[in-house]
Amino acid sequence: MSQAEAPNSLRDLQRRVLILVAGKREREVTLDILASSGWSGHACRDIEGLLTEMRHGATVALIAEELLTPPAMAQISDWLREQPAWSDFPIIVFSVGERKAPRENSPLANVTFLERPVRVRSMVAAIRGAFRSRARQYEARHAIESRDNFLAMLGHELRNPLSAISLASTLMARRGAAESRPKELDVIARQAEHLTRLVDDLLDVARITRGKVSLSTEPLPLAEVARNSFETLQHRAREHLAAYELRILAPELRVDGDRQRLEQVFSNLLTNAIKYTPKGGRVALTLRDEPGLAVVEITDSGIGLAPAMLDHIFEPFTQVDASLDRAQGGIGLGLSLVRSIVQMHGGSVSAKSPGLGEGATFAVRLPLLTA
Repeated sequence: MSQAEAPNSLRDLQRRVLILVAGKREREVTLDILASSGWSGHACRDIEGLLTEMRHGATVALIAEELLTPPAMAQISDWLREQPAWSDFPIIVFSVGERKAPRENSPLANVTFLERPVRVRSMVAAIRGAFRSRARQYEARHAIESRDNFLAMLGHELRNPLSAISLASTLMARRGAAESRPKELDVIARQAEHLTRLVDDLLDVARITRGKVSLSTEPLPLAEVARNSFETLQHRAREHLAAYELRILAPELRVDGDRQRLEQVFSNLLTNAIKYTPKGGRVALTLRDEPGLAVVEITDSGIGLAPAMLDHIFEPFTQVDASLDRAQGGIGLGLSLVRSIVQMHGGSVSAKSPGLGEGATFAVRLPLLTA
């Protein structure tokens, strides 16, 4: 269910319960029980009809276990994987008592099994529980949308005064010689530039989460894109690091991508690597290939990542170390943007680290452009 297809609120669901069972008698009895309990039941003919109604929105789906064939399970699992982050659609399965299915390995996440013959009280209680679960999901969706709207509004409101500050500091810097320019003016210009980058990240997050970012893709030589990102940060890196290296092991790799957005991805990762590597450390960008994939790795000898952080590092507002990020001026959006942009290109990004103080490696994998 895409954001566009999802009902706007739980009220729009009208307490809809979808039913997919094989027998006419079981279908009629289930519909009667739902009606007497104040629920709106909708019987589906087959798995395709069930998926269509799920896209339109419902509280829960009741499915007979014998109809969950491997192809049907695959279709439902594919649909569930396409759900937005806030959604965890509940499913109730009428199970076959004599069948010993490996239910603990079921790809269905939010699922409840009811053994036949199903007790009326148990079914109604399970549906009520699913309704409460769905209600909490829609509350989470509303909170996420409110947050995104606030970030978008905040970003736009900050752009105007920041633009005025940047322009004023630039004009003041041009009036006199560099040696007579107050040091405070350099501080203003530097911090205004930093704030502008933070605001741009806020606006990018808001655009991506609201589906307002589109890619302008073209066949790209990935070595050229990686080199441009590397050279953009070369001056900053040379001042801070003992070694800043570019390794192009597969110069012929081409991808279908948005040049500006991919440079943003690599620049963000390089900026983080430089920022979190102590003075005198090492940072390297490597371009190599894997079967069907182009791989760009950014490796550093910096502060590293704790094992517990590896699964959460790409989530919005996640920070490696709150005190360190405060000192560095981070708000935990850069890696979230990296993941979103890479996924829009059909790729993936991962992080690995031996541990704290042992450095880290971030790897971006993009599908190779086929002839």
